[in-house]
Amino acid sequence: MHEKAMTLFKLKQSGTDKPSTIHNTPIVRALQTLHQKTCDQMMKKFDIAYFMAKENLALNKFDAIRNLEEKHNVDLGQMYNNRFAYTEFVKYIADDFKNKLSEQLSKAKFYSVQFDGSTDCANIEEELFVILFFDPFDKDRTVHVKSKFLSVTQPCSANASGLYHCFNHAMSNLHIQDEYRNKVIGFECDGTNVNMADGGVKGLLENDMPWIVGFWC
Repeated sequence: MHEKAMTLFKLKQSGTDKPSTIHNTPIVRALQTLHQKTCDQMMKKFDIAYFMAKENLALNKFDAIRNLEEKHNVDLGQMYNNRFAYTEFVKYIADDFKNKLSEQLSKAKFYSVQFDGSTDCANIEEELFVILFFDPFDKDRTVHVKSKFLSVTQPCSANASGLYHCFNHAMSNLHIQDEYRNKVIGFECDGTNVNMADGGVKGLLENDMPWIVGFWC
């Protein structure tokens, strides 16, 4: 499941983490010749890291999970067997998901963005972005509407300018800043003035994309 994320991690360790070199570098060729046991051990570690992130488990629980796995005779090996390494694994899994979403959006004809704000456990304001699109070229030749997590961003301020900056940051984070202005056709958010007023986020987005349609949610 996480082969590409593991490859990205190994590329980083070797100092050759450039997208253009990912398919033909010594480290990739070395990965192909690794002992199967070592590959299996690494994949198990990436699976554990993914599980912890998906279930919102604190990384300080890693030692307990590792000990439980070893009690069940799961061979994890000795390399990268600490919670700091697992933090890095999560980052590379996230990069892999981001790359896949960027590829999907590059093929999409258009999309809309949903966003809303909330405070995190430290009572810090965060803005959550979700992107809605469909892929008309799916393998079964059926249109599938897809909703994907896009970004969580801390706004520099809670005014219209700050939220507009968050919107642009969410899109540029996927390296699609050069094309998204031609593809975004709508956005959904709550009906507060900072969002929907002419001088709010709605007005700022309409200045960039006059065709965009805003909806209350």
